[in-house]
Amino acid sequence: MGTFGKAKGLAGKYAKKGLDKAGEVRADRQDAAAHRDGLAAEAADLSPHHFTQEVVGESHYQKALEKAVGRQKDRDGSYWRGTAEIRHDDKNKHDRWAIVVTIDGRAVGYLPSADSNRDLADDLAGEGRLVPARIMGGFKLDDGGRAYYGVELVL
Repeated sequence: MGTFGKAKGLAGKYAKKGLDKAGEVRADRQDAAAHRDGLAAEAADLSPHHFTQEVVGESHYQKALEKAVGRQKDRDGSYWRGTAEIRHDDKNKHDRWAIVVTIDGRAVGYLPSADSNRDLADDLAGEGRLVPARIMGGFKLDDGGRAYYGVELVL
């Protein structure tokens, strides 16, 4: 087999790997969508909840919040409601008792640092807990930009 034949064979091999990877990504997206639908069913009626727990650091996670909101927004901002997961972030180098907040598997912020986070981290015991959540903000500003998204939880 000449050099051209080897190159053609390698190109086909790598092209197949690329197709396999695309199939994996597609399957991951379908799994995430099914998971989201399941969480939405669990949080079907969030209207009686009082969202009193603020989340901090959302400015660092605007892309993740934008993905979570999707099309659930208009010029007045987001109206997304669903569930978030809270989990002890034991690898956080700034706060030993940090509690990370995730939506759809993406970090969207943290619970504010507090002494009570140690008890909550112990209570979570390495597991996550689903809690009702809402995303607010994202409304259009006078200058044409959009306001940051923010997250509130029910704990």
